[in-house]
Amino acid sequence: MKTLPLALFFLLTGSFFLPTGMDLAHAGAQRRAAAVDSAKTSPAEPASVDPVAMFDAIQDGRLVVRLIPKDSTQTTILFENRSGAPLQVRLPAAFVGRPVLAQRDGARGGGDLGLGNGGGGGGNRGNNNQGGGNSGGNQSFGGGMGGGMMGGMGGGMGGMGGMGGMGGFFNVLPDQVRKIKVATVCLEHGKADPRPSIPYEIVAVEDFTKDSAVTEICGMLGRGEITQATAQAAVWHRTDGLTWEQLAAKVKRVSRVRPTLMYFSPNDIFAAARIERIAESRAAEVRSLEDASDDKANDPAVDGQISPGEQQTDSLLPVRAGRS
Repeated sequence: MKTLPLALFFLLTGSFFLPTGMDLAHAGAQRRAAAVDSAKTSPAEPASVDPVAMFDAIQDGRLVVRLIPKDSTQTTILFENRSGAPLQVRLPAAFVGRPVLAQRDGARGGGDLGLGNGGGGGGNRGNNNQGGGNSGGNQSFGGGMGGGMMGGMGGGMGGMGGMGGMGGFFNVLPDQVRKIKVATVCLEHGKADPRPSIPYEIVAVEDFTKDSAVTEICGMLGRGEITQATAQAAVWHRTDGLTWEQLAAKVKRVSRVRPTLMYFSPNDIFAAARIERIAESRAAEVRSLEDASDDKANDPAVDGQISPGEQQTDSLLPVRAGRS
């Protein structure tokens, strides 16, 4: 009953009205005009730009890539286009973040930048698979760009996943800086965890280790096929030779009031052992495909590169009729 006087008040004072068809049409026209203005002022995504491999674009100076690790499990990757033209970057399926200072000090023949047990808790066990690990300081880390990113991509991704393949495509406009967040794993057990204050450079996994199974594990993490804990256990098993028993017994935190926190659960260890076998199988298949591709490239008969006169002569000899 109290609402009736209020409705009469609005009706009498003209303060209450319903939108007419003309009002709705006018509002629609305003929205369309705003959309046109926005389309004119906002930069368009590159549609017909030839894709370029990320490491090639870094090498020739068109692209600058920075790594800012949050900790041992996550890092932010910044892409800056300095080419003056739109770039469609073909991302690698996997990558390694390597401490820059450790590389420089290692090249000078010295420089322990301060070891810590951070994510390690045990000595580096030789890392005999490595081709370019750092000699001291913080751990290198690995990850993938195959679609399992933690957000921040916006648009411009495509062609995700694929065993041993690319990580997708990423559009970067001129003078634009874009960023993504990816899950990562530490690659050098026993060294201090990655942290934002340490400068890192991005390199191909092959520049760090010759173990192609590690590349596959990092790619699987990037595509969201496995958890970070599973990937970490599998990687430490391969890069540092830690046994499954050692990984299962690895303590992360001891508290007087809370239960002891382990690095890995039994399920993590079980899954890591299974993932390692899958990674080995995928790596072997990739090598087989690469070998077949090399053989095909070296075959002079491929793509009609051999003329009939260069074929086997006995296949061109006339066939004599047999005697009756």
